Amino acid sequence: MGVAVANKPEGPYKDYLGKPLIDKFHNGAQPIDQFVFKDKDGQYYMYYGGWRHCNVAKLKKTLPVLSLLLMVRSSKK
Repeated sequence: MGVAVANKPEGPYKDYLGKPLIDKFHNGAQPIDQFVFKDKDGQYYMYYGGWRHCNVAKLKKTLPVLSLLLMVRSSKK
């Protein structure tokens, strides 16, 4: 999984980190099928996994994933 950024939802996208955000199996979870969740307290978490395993990671508020998520949501209105 990686982090891509763009100035508009349709792109073009660039690799923000220059490397994968998660590139290995952790706790048996394949690094695919991510979903970002915002908790009631405003904290964001990313759930991901495959092969009958799932991990959750607490996201830093500075990570551009959050900006991208908000941009995509606002474009659907």
